[in-house]
Amino acid sequence: MFYKRDMLLKKGGNIMNTSALIVFGGVLSTALAIFHCFFYYYFKWEDDLKNISFLNGRIFITFHLGLIAVFLFFASLSFFCSKELSACNGLAGIITGFYAFLWWFRLFWQVTYLKGFNKKGKFLHYILLVWFLLLAGAYTIPVVVKVLI
Repeated sequence: MFYKRDMLLKKGGNIMNTSALIVFGGVLSTALAIFHCFFYYYFKWEDDLKNISFLNGRIFITFHLGLIAVFLFFASLSFFCSKELSACNGLAGIITGFYAFLWWFRLFWQVTYLKGFNKKGKFLHYILLVWFLLLAGAYTIPVVVKVLI
């Protein structure tokens, strides 16, 4: 049975399925986790980690691996619990709202703090802006639908 929240708008016969947005967010989260697996090589962390203490380097790598695990955890939730997350009832609403907030914050951080990319990195900067905007939207729209309907 479909949740009432699955239908966001019905104008001109078009129906937007909010659980499909959650699945789309899961796809983006999975791709982001895979992308993060290549950070070590892309950003040449081996050279940078030589300049800090062994312990700090290990903490940095551990934090980064944990971040990949978080992305994959939220992607799994998005794939296997999309209807619950899109309905935004109870704990599912808190999870969806938190993940939406996380991506809005990350988008803001990209615009304000990480804007100093070099010429080569400008393209990546703009790709990430779009990526984070899509992720934020995928998880925000179901929350907004819950509030408005």
